[in-house]
Amino acid sequence: MLQSNFLQFLHNFQSCWLPSVTRNEVVDGCVYEASDVLRAVVGGAENGLQITLYPDIVHTILSRNPSAQVRRTVYVENCAQYRANLRTLAELALQRTKMARIQGYATYTESTLATELAQCPSNVVGLLEKLNATVLSDLRTFVRTTFQKPHRFPQTLFQWFQPVTEGDGALHPWDVPYYVQQLQHTLSTAATVPRELEVEYFSLRTLLEILQHICKHFFDIELRQGQPMVKPYAVRPSAHDGVSQWELRRTGDGQIFGTIYLDLLPRPHKTQNAATFTLVNGRLIPLWDLLHDIHSTTQ
Repeated sequence: MLQSNFLQFLHNFQSCWLPSVTRNEVVDGCVYEASDVLRAVVGGAENGLQITLYPDIVHTILSRNPSAQVRRTVYVENCAQYRANLRTLAELALQRTKMARIQGYATYTESTLATELAQCPSNVVGLLEKLNATVLSDLRTFVRTTFQKPHRFPQTLFQWFQPVTEGDGALHPWDVPYYVQQLQHTLSTAATVPRELEVEYFSLRTLLEILQHICKHFFDIELRQGQPMVKPYAVRPSAHDGVSQWELRRTGDGQIFGTIYLDLLPRPHKTQNAATFTLVNGRLIPLWDLLHDIHSTTQ
């Protein structure tokens, strides 16, 4: 009864508030009516309900509908290559279970419902220490070099880094946010700090190494830098000189299953919370290629 009422609500909502789609989509010379492309049938072709697959409606169904069958149908129809997506979902569930077991939980669901990050903190300390060692090595080098050149950096900052340079130089993961915040505050208030010192501390190489480490150990993904971005109007996509292209590869077979673009270098008019670069000369994928089963042996 609850499912029926929910579907009826969606039907009424669609009829009353969603505008009728009359715009046509042109893909590689073929015309498709948008209303035909963006609809899914839930409950069977004869007595089912057509749901327009707008992002807000899909999100509402996936997050609130109690029926697993309805949620699965809407999700699969919303993803064009559904068989490939189901395989990816299975692999994602496996990796989430693996991460949950590292945290000390039997399943991913158990870790999600838990009130603590890790049931057994000792399970994750090893990984944190590895990440900490990578950062600490560069931090020690930076601080000791800076001590030798006090005129290049504010003297008031040295007291915050004394635990790093004295004794064993122990710097725990819970100390890092404090030191980073203090450094950022000093850099923002001291006009005499050269830009190269700030870049030296927040080393891009170190950040990328940490990102690669997390991708490999948590998700079995190898993050490998791809070919350099080319100039505009070339065969391959291009962007600003500071944008780098990275390939996502499976660690097992090396298969490339995705590409990401990192825009990490400073640039005029660049914002911190949005992508401000444009990919030039991207390729429009035909609709048939999206709907075609990529694992089929017949054409």
